[in-house]
Amino acid sequence: MSSRPTKRRLSADTEGTDYEEGNTDRPPFRIIEESVSTRRFSIYLSEMIDSPEKYVDLLHTLRTAEEDDEVNIYLNCPGGDVGTGLQIVNGIRKCAADVTVHLEGFGYSMAALLFCACHSATVADHSLLMFHDYSSEPLGGKGNEQKAEIMMATTWFARLMKDLCSPFLTDAEITSICDGKDIWIDAEDIRRRLVLVEEHRKSIKAGKRQARAGKNARA
Repeated sequence: MSSRPTKRRLSADTEGTDYEEGNTDRPPFRIIEESVSTRRFSIYLSEMIDSPEKYVDLLHTLRTAEEDDEVNIYLNCPGGDVGTGLQIVNGIRKCAADVTVHLEGFGYSMAALLFCACHSATVADHSLLMFHDYSSEPLGGKGNEQKAEIMMATTWFARLMKDLCSPFLTDAEITSICDGKDIWIDAEDIRRRLVLVEEHRKSIKAGKRQARAGKNARA
């Protein structure tokens, strides 16, 4: 007694169509269509960085951007207020979206640190970065208070430079900046350093994956 071929229903891309086993007309692939809404934010930093209350909208954008969004910072800035700059740096680091900085001229002082804080970067021809030691208002108070403030600020700035600028800057360059030297970097050198930074990031990610794999293997 002969048996009839069984029938089965394919998955979502051919739902509603019955095929016999062995039927070569069945499509050998699946097509999945998704509609993804991506927001794109463009932020232009073109003036001296001022007091923090003027940057609430910028900071709110960084805090509320989602993983699928794009944030682009177009940088041509002489630097400015360190406190405001640090708040923007922290916003960039905590931003769920990738933040790309586009250096389109000059990035001096605090603006150079903002450049280093972003997740990726592009560099226009003839652009410049300049890193230097911090500056502050004349100190008041008693001599011991001034001395304590200077010692604290010196240690703080060295940690800040190491955290934000390594490995874009070498340890020797960071030390020289903390000792009062200005470091100027042109577009060609910036691009070369960005390649090294990307290789460093990939190495760190690979190390974390290996550590997780080893942990899972021991579990």
